[in-house]
Amino acid sequence: MNEYYVSHSIDLTLLEHASQGTLLVARQNLAHKGDKNPWAIIGSLRRGVSFATDGLPHEHGLLAVQDQRLSLAAGASATFGFFGSLLDDHPEATGDLDLAHVDALLRLPEASSPVFSDAPAGPMAPRSLFVTAPLLVSLDLNETELLQLFAGERRHEEQAQSGELLSFTQGLQSHVVLRAKELLVQRPHGHILRSAAGQRAGKALPCRRRFRHLAGG
Repeated sequence: MNEYYVSHSIDLTLLEHASQGTLLVARQNLAHKGDKNPWAIIGSLRRGVSFATDGLPHEHGLLAVQDQRLSLAAGASATFGFFGSLLDDHPEATGDLDLAHVDALLRLPEASSPVFSDAPAGPMAPRSLFVTAPLLVSLDLNETELLQLFAGERRHEEQAQSGELLSFTQGLQSHVVLRAKELLVQRPHGHILRSAAGQRAGKALPCRRRFRHLAGG
């Protein structure tokens, strides 16, 4: 869903269900692939009592529903779970009418708390870059190296509380992010690659983003 570089404007909505409690819904307001608006809902198979989101205006969202508190006596056990549903297209804005969709979900055979086995788990999948992608280890640039690579005036210098340089703007349009900042942010910095000239995104101007997640300059 990331054909273009503009924000996809994901709308997050809280709904209250009579039996399942708190539900959290995400709808992509910016249509894509033939004017479709993807839509997703998550909730508890017991009863949701609260929720959380990442609160960031990115092109992705983090959703969480808190289950109702449960007290267990010594030796007792319980099973519970969560449900989720994804629709390829939801033309209308999220509202209370969507609670009927939850009722239909709860009638499915899969809408029950999972049953876990005491049998030992099977062998773990072999580790690979598809499982984990470690940082590329590198060194900080010293002041001499910075002057050699980025000669000229620095603007908008960003510094940590310790005074360590994190990033700066240089030249006409260069934004330099150093190792120290890359290790602080939640996701790596990257470049936007556009297929043609122009200021506004559209079907004639597809874009891609490329990231280099490394621990250094």
